[in-house]
Amino acid sequence: MILSSFMKFVCKIVITIILPSKKKKEPLHQPKGPDLIAFETIPNKLEAQACVELLEEENVNIPSWICFSSVDGVNAPSGESFQECLEVLNKSDKVAAVGINCAPPHFVQSLIQTLKKVTDKVIIVYPNSGEIWDGIAKKWMPSSKCSADDNFQAYAVRWRDAGAKLIGGCCRTTPSTIRSISKVLKEKH
Repeated sequence: MILSSFMKFVCKIVITIILPSKKKKEPLHQPKGPDLIAFETIPNKLEAQACVELLEEENVNIPSWICFSSVDGVNAPSGESFQECLEVLNKSDKVAAVGINCAPPHFVQSLIQTLKKVTDKVIIVYPNSGEIWDGIAKKWMPSSKCSADDNFQAYAVRWRDAGAKLIGGCCRTTPSTIRSISKVLKEKH
């Protein structure tokens, strides 16, 4: 509950600070405000619900996405199923897309298939490199499941073919990773 309250507080700050600039008349050389609001690495249904409630309470008319992480390749980090987590998101027209971020790449294809079964929203994925975060040592640890750029290329094609519409990378991926994903998706489409 504390984490959910904190998340709602952080989201409220973002909406309070960023969104009002959209209403002001600004010179042409300045940005007009955000094009998209991304809620990332959501661990459970409660935080997802807090994000949706905030979008609805503030009547935000900017497209948004909500992405969950997964530590087991099956459920949200809280242990809740994605079917449970997406119930509230599916009811909201304020959420344009849902997805997975900061999860190991070898989890993603099956998670796309799971999401496709429980939502009609656009599916996005941007996994981490496959390395493992050690919260005690506060550093990334190598993993046998760590993916090089050429692995990401093969994964990206499978993710697209499975139904992901936006594909990228999160923690420990590099600009090179993103270039390789872009290159292979342009070639194979």
